[in-house]
Amino acid sequence: ASTTAQGRAARTHAVAHLDPAAAARALIALYDDTLRRGTSLAASSTR
Repeated sequence: ASTTAQGRAARTHAVAHLDPAAAARALIALYDDTLRRGTSLAASSTR
């Protein structure tokens, strides 16, 4: 999982130089995914 995240971060970093808007979207998508995973994790732990 960490290797995928590292690879995605490397790609995002490479893309940032070429297309800042695409990099921003990728960053938002990553943040949204992390937030969603964290929320579901918290919801399952409270039950």
